[in-house]
Amino acid sequence: MDRLGEKMVKMDYEVTVYTGDLAFASTCDNIFITLVGTDGERERHKLHKLGPFFHKGDVSTFHVSCSKAIGQLLLIHLVKQSHFWKIKHSWYPAKVVVRSPIGDIFNFPIYHWITDSNVHSFREGKALLASDETNSLAQYERKKELQTRKQVYW
Repeated sequence: MDRLGEKMVKMDYEVTVYTGDLAFASTCDNIFITLVGTDGERERHKLHKLGPFFHKGDVSTFHVSCSKAIGQLLLIHLVKQSHFWKIKHSWYPAKVVVRSPIGDIFNFPIYHWITDSNVHSFREGKALLASDETNSLAQYERKKELQTRKQVYW
């Protein structure tokens, strides 16, 4: 029970991270994930492994617990923090698949090099037209992604 006398509900999500099968796709850096849903987000969670390595071609499964429901999953944030402060590693996650406590599956295609310690946001891989996007956070992330792509390709 929390301090207001409400029963705490533990929501367990299964997070599967696929590291790309490319040269130098591995990292020994610490990887953190934040699950963001329609009703809030879970605080940043470190993806613990036996040894900190995400090897090329690895498939790693983790359990992420939330103390409250976050609703329909919209996006994830990934952060890569250097394990050894002097050595810089890149990491190439191919995708992340999240299974909700009720069995819904959310796919996050990434296929993107992560070279820094910034927060990288990825939307769920549903094929939606911009006009079909109803959540304001999802709309904002879509606009931000389009702006980034324009900078890269223009």
